[in-house]
Amino acid sequence: MSEGEVVEILVEQTSILLAGVGVFFTVISVYLAGLNYFLAEESPLTKTLALLFATIALGMIVIIMYGAQAQHAGLIERLIELQSEGELTAAGRAAVGNYTSGIHYAPGRVLTIDEAVVYITWASAALAYVGLVYLTYFYKWRGRANLRDMP
Repeated sequence: MSEGEVVEILVEQTSILLAGVGVFFTVISVYLAGLNYFLAEESPLTKTLALLFATIALGMIVIIMYGAQAQHAGLIERLIELQSEGELTAAGRAAVGNYTSGIHYAPGRVLTIDEAVVYITWASAALAYVGLVYLTYFYKWRGRANLRDMP
């Protein structure tokens, strides 16, 4: 696989990651709207079933994103192979730089750009899911909104 092909796939993966994040939060938004308008006054069983369906959808997205993370690591390794052969251009060096450079937070310790993206993505997903559980079972909703009264 050439450097051009690898860099092209990496750029496409970034677009797919952003789309995946968008779909993840779309599922969460739809679930929250359902909680607000319909599920807030339902039984715990009904809430659990709704959360189960949302969990399945979010789980599929998470599995796809995990696979993309593994593929990303393989693509970077290919660029490192090309770099060791002296065949890397500026675009390839920049992609490898995201994997090797970043924020120096302690002597000899670096949080790379790629690591920061991974950690923030996973932490955001986990916090969002914990928020869904809290809002499903513990938050006191103010009763159903009357959809006819909405502008």
